[in-house]
Amino acid sequence: MTQTETHVQFEQQLMQLDESEQQQVFSFIQSLLREKQPNQKKNLRGLERLIGIGESDVNDGAAEHDHYVYGTPKKYSK
Repeated sequence: MTQTETHVQFEQQLMQLDESEQQQVFSFIQSLLREKQPNQKKNLRGLERLIGIGESDVNDGAAEHDHYVYGTPKKYSK
């Protein structure tokens, strides 16, 4: 079933419910979305740890690009 077909079927079934039942469906969908958001943030934190975001004292990673890529002497020192 395509996404459009799913949407049409969902809408048809939703229209068969009274207003309070539709509100219950809406509340359920909202709860599913709230549960999903923390997982997305947790996964992002894992990715940030993997690539080292926020764990370095380097302000501009491009400043020493030539040193790390081509082995030229560092331009800046602390």
